[in-house]
Amino acid sequence: MKIRVPFLALSFLCLFFWSCQNKKDDSSNSNESASDLFESESANNHPGKKIYDNKCAACHRESGQGITNAFPPLAQSDYLNANPEKSIEAIIKGLSGEIKVNGVTYNSVMSPIDATNQEIADVLTYVYSQWGNNKTVITPEMVEKLRQ
Repeated sequence: MKIRVPFLALSFLCLFFWSCQNKKDDSSNSNESASDLFESESANNHPGKKIYDNKCAACHRESGQGITNAFPPLAQSDYLNANPEKSIEAIIKGLSGEIKVNGVTYNSVMSPIDATNQEIADVLTYVYSQWGNNKTVITPEMVEKLRQ
């Protein structure tokens, strides 16, 4: 399935959802397992959580589920887990064009994110530690290598 949404429409959609987002989405907690709740509690102190909440959650949602037909999920993401270097590059350089995530094709634009190597390492390590991802640890050195 191919999904095409114009960049401007995606930008407005992202801003709309971001403005409507509650800090705590109580409806998502009702479906969490005990291990998800434990994971969420320990994640509150992760240095990448605040960065994620400020720079990523508007599009990828607090739960990492993304926005259907617009922004791909980060939760249990085959794309994310297959190649950490692509994830780092997406933050540094942005990402556009078609990508396939969990069997769904997305064709949207992610602008580069202005962040230090440490911030990128922290936010990606946080994402990899959440939502059933593979627990990859990203270091500032890995980010610096791809930034060059």
